[in-house]
Formats: sequence, C-alpha cells, structure tokens
Amino acid sequence: DIVPIAKGIGGGFPIGAVLMTKKVARAMGPGSHGSTFGGNPLAMKIGSTVMDIIGKKTFLTNVKKNSYYFHNELNKLKENFPGIIKQVRGRGFLIGLQLHKDQTNFIKKLMKNKLLTIRAAENVIRILPPLNVKRNEINLALKIINKVCKEYKQWIILLILKTYLLKILEQSYLMQKKRKKKRKKLSNLEVDKGS
Repeated sequence: DIVPIAKGIGGGFPIGAVLMTKKVARAMGPGSHGSTFGGNPLAMKIGSTVMDIIGKKTFLTNVKKNSYYFHNELNKLKENFPGIIKQVRGRGFLIGLQLHKDQTNFIKKLMKNKLLTIRAAENVIRILPPLNVKRNEINLALKIINKVCKEYKQWIILLILKTYLLKILEQSYLMQKKRKKKRKKLSNLEVDKGS
C-alpha cells in the first residue's frame, strides 16, 4: 500500500518520494508526513525532468539495446576466460560478474584501470552503469575488463607455476634428505663391519 522511493528518481540528486494507494492517501492529511529530501522546488524540478527523460520511448529502447549488448559482450568474455569468469548475472544495467575466486584483487585491478565497481555476494563484482551510458563507454569498460582478465590469467598461471616449482623443490629436498639418511646408514654399517 505504501512504497518509499529515492535515488533513481533524482538521477543522482538527493530526493525522496512515497507512492501510496488512494485509500492510504486519504488517511494522511497535511503535516502528517515529512521528508528530508522531498518537496523542495529544486528537487521536484529535477525529479520531474528525470521522469520526463525516462518516460521517452527512445530512452528506454536505448537502455534495452545497450544493456543487451553489454550482457552479450560480457558473456563473450566469460567464454574467453572460463577459468576466471564463472557467470554473468543480472537484468538491464544491474550486472553481476561472478568470478571463480575472490574478487578483491580483480576489483583493485579494475580500479587501477579507472573502472569503478563494487563487491556483491560471493565472488561477484557489481557493474552498475548509469541508464544513459553510451556505447563507446560500454566498449571502454569491456576493454578494461578484458585487459584485467588477461593480466589475471597471467597472474594465475604464474601462481600455478610457483606452486608447482615449490612442490618440485620440496620433493627434491625430501629426496636429498632421504639419500643423506641412506648414506649415513650405509656408512654406519661399513663402520660396524670394519670393527
């Protein structure tokens, strides 16, 4: 019966609003409800302008086309880097990129390349561009994600090689230790035979 809304209706400007049924609205008289960010003329003008822009058919058509494109291109990246990207989730521009491993370092690498993302859920990177994002900005984001995937893949390969080399060194050390033990045992046997 009552839905409080904010954020998106101001396009980034602080504004709040409440949607309600007629029945609930009749029960609320003047002064019975207040809002920190609602009602001031600037906020109302901005909210009205945002609603006008979103209400245009071409705007939402463009949002659908661009978000569809973004999802498709991210899924291509997933196919190119199956060991890194586990799943592409979400609807529209609310996108989750789930990795196989913890996303912390991946997000840091994205940030170093000037792409801001945040953590969400387990191993998920949230990508949330504005609704008016341009195709060239999406392509730039995809280019950065691709670059980080390549770097991450190389980093993973180096990590695997390092782990493998450490195992080899450990096995070599253990074999040397066994040989020394065996030599010592043999030399003790020879000393015992000589006495």
